[in-house]
Amino acid sequence: GYYSISLPAGNYTIYSYYISAGQYSYLGNVTLIGNSSVNKNLDMVQGYKVTLLFTAGNETYFGLFNVSYAKLEMQFYTSNGLYSLILPSGNYSFYSNTTLIEYGMNVS
Repeated sequence: GYYSISLPAGNYTIYSYYISAGQYSYLGNVTLIGNSSVNKNLDMVQGYKVTLLFTAGNETYFGLFNVSYAKLEMQFYTSNGLYSLILPSGNYSFYSNTTLIEYGMNVS
């Protein structure tokens, strides 16, 4: 399909996936300068499902997952502790954090 969006100048990470007879995904970045127009062809490749579960102790938490790949950084929110991604092959770093408030104080 074809999509068009308007964004302010800056650096953006593009993540896309498609599930049909197989799983396909794209992960890349684009830099927008001033009022420039950019056309980006997303070359989808074989993707692999990664499922993440965010826990602390015996509890499942809502929070943010951070995914790093090369010079790309993505952040995903989960409301039930569980999140799944379809990613192209590569070496990824996954980490998460949350701040709990106990008795009015932040606990990390």
